[in-house]
Amino acid sequence: MQGFGYPGRDGYGMAVASLVCGALVLPGAFVTLYPAMLAMLFTRPDRGSNGKEWVANVVFYSLPALFAVLALVLGRVALKRSLRGSSVRRISVAGLIVAGVAAVILLVPLFVGEFDAFS
Repeated sequence: MQGFGYPGRDGYGMAVASLVCGALVLPGAFVTLYPAMLAMLFTRPDRGSNGKEWVANVVFYSLPALFAVLALVLGRVALKRSLRGSSVRRISVAGLIVAGVAAVILLVPLFVGEFDAFS
């Protein structure tokens, strides 16, 4: 039995959703910036360490990580369902690329300070 819709456009909605979620990774970081600063203010001690420095990172990366995971999952499923050379495949690859670039932009500041110790 033949399905409804156009051939090669089975994952079109998921591909567009992947692109949109990938594009929302960086704005999601800007949305969580102030709550993360507030969490950092309340969890940092006056002196030393109390072991709760991770709370600000969790708050900051919560929304961008959600959008990145959604973009990756939806883009991968859309790639599986699409035909080679179709517009669905191009859109889902674009969503995966945008999510990957945004994740790299957000994660580079975490590792820049780590590499300074080796130089």
